[in-house]
Amino acid sequence: MSFKDFEKDKKNDNLAGTIFIYGDENYLIRWAVEEIIDKYISEDDKELNLIQLYGDNGISAMDILNSASTYSIFGGKRVVVVHNFEPLYKKADVATEAEISKIIDFAKSDQDSSILIFILNSEYRGDTKFKRNLIKAGKSYKMVKLDRQTLRSFIIKQLKSSGKLMSNRDIDYLIDMSGYFNKESEYSLDDLYKDIRKIAESKEEANINAKDIQDFLVGDEDKFIFNLVDYLMTGENKKAYNMFLNILAKDKDTSMRTISLLTSQFEMMYDSLELEREGASLKSMAKSLKVNEFRLNKAYKSARRFKKDRLKEILEKIYNIDRDIKNGDISADDGLGLFLLDI
Repeated sequence: MSFKDFEKDKKNDNLAGTIFIYGDENYLIRWAVEEIIDKYISEDDKELNLIQLYGDNGISAMDILNSASTYSIFGGKRVVVVHNFEPLYKKADVATEAEISKIIDFAKSDQDSSILIFILNSEYRGDTKFKRNLIKAGKSYKMVKLDRQTLRSFIIKQLKSSGKLMSNRDIDYLIDMSGYFNKESEYSLDDLYKDIRKIAESKEEANINAKDIQDFLVGDEDKFIFNLVDYLMTGENKKAYNMFLNILAKDKDTSMRTISLLTSQFEMMYDSLELEREGASLKSMAKSLKVNEFRLNKAYKSARRFKKDRLKEILEKIYNIDRDIKNGDISADDGLGLFLLDI
């Protein structure tokens, strides 16, 4: 079951027994656990009726069962949260297998006084027999990436809590720029939450627009390459060269890194035109090239002004310069300088 199933079960007071919460989104895992705790234990009773057990502390199956079988103090529910129990992602030895089978039996039984919650964070990727059996025995919720509509609601909620506003169009821009839906990206809800907070804190005005998002989320390195390519695209080679000299004055080792970034950007531009010829949309281009949709959009717009044959010539020049630098025929600084002035 999913995040939405969890919300439905919470609303219907259908969270009981043994619960397993796992998946890609640690933010949602933590949120779900807190929702259960807050629903069944008052703030005053947490010290007595909330038990937190951690897999990296060497807890055993019997530790878990003893905690879950103990009746709550002063009535009400006792909540036992087990974090990253090793048998959920690592194969257990024979002795441990016998013990953890008792957890499955417990999960299948009626639990009147306690709620036993197992959580497995996204970094623990293993699959085990115990994990599969636990999913079947109790209630399980797999917290994967939110769909676009739910993600919009999440963003609006975070903005409101900070006293900020953003148009629907700019919310979509933030989503696309973040790369949240890029399957190859490790950008998570945790990352998005932190970025929203930082953007909100960095601006005094209530309204946040696309420029604010771009200024904050586009790294200095990307801005440098975007601007460098823009100058080259409009034939302002001297401006591109002077921009490089300014960066070089601050960082003497920037030349090879800049060559690598330019190579990557021009390859993306060339490939975007190839994919366009095949009828691909921007979204499918980004997915195929495994890049952020915002970066792909910038590259594609530049590529359409450069033209494919011109991009091929540029790539040949930068490949040759890279080869000459590695062969020791020219320095990285001189090689990059010649490239910027020559194309």
